[in-house]
Amino acid sequence: AVHLLLDNAAVGMEQLVVYTDLGGVARVDRLWRSIPDVQAEEGSPAFDRTAAYLISDQTL
Repeated sequence: AVHLLLDNAAVGMEQLVVYTDLGGVARVDRLWRSIPDVQAEEGSPAFDRTAAYLISDQTL
């Protein structure tokens, strides 16, 4: 899993990329969200819950 947080002074983007080896074939799941105001960012409970599920044993 790779977690990226890209931002500048005004806007940003958060992305989680999960790579799963399926025995010769790879599965790639991407979850991303825009961050309209990085100065006032308070996080996203929905993003955090979904990210936790994607990297859990239930999906790997």
